[in-house]
Amino acid sequence: MADDASNASSAAGEEVVDQTPNNPDIMTKFKTAGSIAQEAIAFVQSLCVVGASVATICQEGDRKIEELAGKVYTKKVNGKAIKKGVAFPTCVSRNTCLGHNSPFVGEEGVVDELIAAGDMVKIDLGVHVDGCPALVATTIVVGATADAPARERQADVVMAAHTALQAAIRMLVAGQQSPEITQVIERVAADFSVAPMTGILSHEVERWVVDGANCFACKHKIEEAPKPFAIENAKVYCIDIIMSSGDGVSRQLDARPTIFKRNVSNKYALKMKAAKAVASEVRKHFPALPFTLRALGPLGVEPKTAKLGVSEMVSHGVLQPYPVLYEYDGVAVAQFKATVLLTPAGNPMVLAATAPEHAVSAHSVQAPEVQAILARELGKKKKAKKDAAAAAAA
Repeated sequence: MADDASNASSAAGEEVVDQTPNNPDIMTKFKTAGSIAQEAIAFVQSLCVVGASVATICQEGDRKIEELAGKVYTKKVNGKAIKKGVAFPTCVSRNTCLGHNSPFVGEEGVVDELIAAGDMVKIDLGVHVDGCPALVATTIVVGATADAPARERQADVVMAAHTALQAAIRMLVAGQQSPEITQVIERVAADFSVAPMTGILSHEVERWVVDGANCFACKHKIEEAPKPFAIENAKVYCIDIIMSSGDGVSRQLDARPTIFKRNVSNKYALKMKAAKAVASEVRKHFPALPFTLRALGPLGVEPKTAKLGVSEMVSHGVLQPYPVLYEYDGVAVAQFKATVLLTPAGNPMVLAATAPEHAVSAHSVQAPEVQAILARELGKKKKAKKDAAAAAAA
């Protein structure tokens, strides 16, 4: 990615550094980000109790990420500190809200949401170390226990989303065509009598990029189908699965976006003083990865200035908003997301992922081809082909 966010671009005469997992240093940074994401999402999940403030949970989630990231890679390189921290702001989305819900404490005109018993809560966040991102999401049913697990439609979408995620992870094999992964996700949904959400994409991720051009859909839609691609070794993929007990069609309500990402290719000359002030801080602190409005406060940007500035930047395409999306009332929605690194040898490494808790569905996978995929053992690849080639050469 050619951008001031990355120090990867070398000056004339300097060695070009490999920015992929072929580079052991880059691989380690991805793995470290994954470990932090895993710990951070467990922390956020522990905060999701009856009566807790959604805005406060989001704020504490980002604080935890920064705290954990601050403990790694503390030595400067060539006199510069290694950047690390939030790669995607903590989101806590209740019930029919699909995601991107990241309100901030004291937001004017917004009533603070409180967690209630029985809520389906989707937690989504991301961490980066030197621009190497790991993203993860999970769904819990507040108050569910081993003795009183979630059942019926809540359990159906939880188990369907997680099962589809597990199948997709096992399909991350070099040469695998992306549309076939979508087909398996849809087959899992059918067996659980639920629907994958339209418009949800799983992306290849790179250093400083959380949404690479290579992507596949959770649900096939001819007019919106991503360009097919083949899975490759030494790549990192973020798989995002959202299942609905409804039609799987999202909508926007009146919740205002609070998460944005800079459009690095847009060079529009901003006019408003507020927009220029915000743009300066964004270029400095969030040059490539998504950020939330609440992160501008500690940088000295007043809320009114932030809103005015962001408004002009969005209207001219300088910032891309992440809209808060919803399903229709009475629908159960669950999300699971994982980041997976394929080593140069093709071994899958799950950097960040979670498992469902206390959900019992009456449905299960029936399709033999999907059962076979789920039966694949994650871990090191078999060396049958290599051994056969060696034997033939002997």
